[in-house]
This record gives sequence, C-alpha cells and structure tokens, in this order.
Amino acid sequence: MEITYRLSLEWCSDLKNVLQLNPKGMLYNLKSLDIRYSREMEYVVNVEEQVPETMFPNLVELELYKVSELKATWNGPLVESECSAVPNVTMLQNLEEIQIEDCPKLEKVFEDGSASIFKLRSIQLHDLDSLTSIWKGAVPLIRLESLKILDVKNYPSLRSRYLFLSVAFAQRFQQLEELEVIKCQSFIQLIAEEAEGMEINSSSIFSNLKMLDIKVCQGLKCIFPIRIFQGLMQLEEFKVSWCREMEELFEFEECQEKEEGSMTIRLPRLRILVLQYLPRLTSFFSHRRNLPCVLLDCPSLEEFDISECPNLKRLPFGPRSTPKLEKFYINDVEWFEKLEWDDPSVKLQLQQLLLPVRCSEF
Repeated sequence: MEITYRLSLEWCSDLKNVLQLNPKGMLYNLKSLDIRYSREMEYVVNVEEQVPETMFPNLVELELYKVSELKATWNGPLVESECSAVPNVTMLQNLEEIQIEDCPKLEKVFEDGSASIFKLRSIQLHDLDSLTSIWKGAVPLIRLESLKILDVKNYPSLRSRYLFLSVAFAQRFQQLEELEVIKCQSFIQLIAEEAEGMEINSSSIFSNLKMLDIKVCQGLKCIFPIRIFQGLMQLEEFKVSWCREMEELFEFEECQEKEEGSMTIRLPRLRILVLQYLPRLTSFFSHRRNLPCVLLDCPSLEEFDISECPNLKRLPFGPRSTPKLEKFYINDVEWFEKLEWDDPSVKLQLQQLLLPVRCSEF
C-alpha cells in the first residue's frame, strides 16, 4: 500500500474513529488529517483501542469541521506503550496546527495526559457550543512557547472569566504573533491578575505580538494592564469592536496609581488602529484621578478608525505622535468637535485627515 501523507474525510457517517481506516499503522507517515461532516465520530484517536504505531506521530495538521458527536480530539493519555514496536515515539509530537470548528458536543480540546506536543504553532477554535474550558488538560501536555496564532471564537458555555489564567501563564506565549478573540462573552479581561506578592516581568509578555483583534466580547471591561501594553513593541494592528461593557482599554495597576506627571507609550510598528461600537468607553487608559497622563507615540500609524464611541472624551496623541497618519475615519463630526485637547494643534492635524467612517464587519 502506498504511503499516505494527506487524508481528507467527508460525510463518513459510520466512522467512529480513524482506527477503522488504520488498523495496521498504514497512516504512520500521515502529515495532514482533515475530517468534515462526520456524524458518529466521538474521538479522532481512541487510545484504549489503538496501539502507538497508529496514533500519527508525524501528523502536522489536524482540522475538524462539523463533527457533530465529537467529545474530544483523543481519548486517554498519549503515552508510549512499553510494547510499542516504535520506541521513543510520543503521540502527536509533531503537531503544529489544530483547527476545530462547529463541533457542538466538544467539551475540551486537550485531553489530560503526560505526553508533550512541542511544536504547536497555531490553535484556531471556532463555534464550540459545549466547550467549558479552553486550556483544561493542556498543562503540561503542550508547549505554548512556539505558538504563533491563537484564534478563539464563540464559546457560549465557557465558564472562565479570562482567556489567560494568570500573568505567569500568559508569559508562556513568547512567540505569539496573532491573537483574535471573538464572541467570548464570559471574559472580563484577557489576563487574570497574579496572586499578591508574585513578581512577574510583564515586558516579556506578548513581546512578539503583531495583531490583536477583539470583537463582540460583551462582558469585557478592559483588555489587560497598561504594563503589558507597554511591551507590545511589535504590534502592527490593534482592533476592538462591539464590546458594550468596555470602559477603558488598559488599566493602571495599584503600584502605578501614585505616579504623577505624564507617561509616553511608544508603539513603533503600529499601522492600523480601529475602535468601533464601544458605547461605554471613556478613555484609552484608566480615567481615575491621581493617575499620570498617558500619550501614545505611533510613528508608523497610517490608519485610525473610530466610530460609535460616544463617551470617549479625548484622544491620547500629541503633535508629533502620528507623523505618517494618512486616514482618519469617524462617524460623528459633532463628537469630534466636543473632544478635549491638551494641544489644539493635534485637532487641526486630525481635521485635515477626516474621512467618512466605513462599514463595520458586524
């Protein structure tokens, strides 16, 4: 039989797991597995039934779409069997990309186990109605230090109030470049606060992040502390829209509340900034008294789009903050005229760039 590297299965209504196609390890070299519209499959891999040689040690890409009975990607611990004919093999050790969409009975993505998935670079999870926890079982199963893309969307049963369970946990995402969070209504912030007394170097968190996109997270009150925002030196696109509870984008921590004067946050690579449909937003940063005034320095900013943010009172820019800005979209000229300005020349600069707001994605 020929070696199979890519396998796509569609409308296989009687298929309960891939073992039925792989009883003798003939898919050992499989690199890409795509399963769609399966009505009977509960697990892609059932450890209780399969021997290690059949569990795809060379699989790189796993995509599951509309697998209606899927409970978990695998059942049981992915550990090497002592009787394995292929020694020193960890199951799914080469997995780099996992994409799961519209699997209504999936309760958790990562099954508990002692194996290690070292090379995971992309996690995309969409429309999972029964998912109660994104990371349950993932620690210490997978290494997150190589992850570049995290795309999470629409989990109506999710219980967690945070995407990242702690600042220390967020620190593991050292190589993350793209973070997209859509329709996660339980979140109040993206990162949970660290326990009192814990000292974390927040400048190393998301230091490689290039794109941050947040949409329709109605419980989100702010994104994360300003100390983390200060470290986003590679950020190129920043978009927030349709978050009705958001009052500020970034908050000051208690240790910063006694600081006086002003502070400047430099985002040297930011090209696109979009804020849309944030009805309670009053400030980019915490609006409480006795806090420093914060300015953004965005020397690469080309496009600024802001609409339906009626309670926002000021924009955090100085006269030299946005030298490359070419497009400034707003939907309410009257709102713009009422904004407060520390330097009136900033208003004049922006007025020359005003354009009618474009249609939102939602």
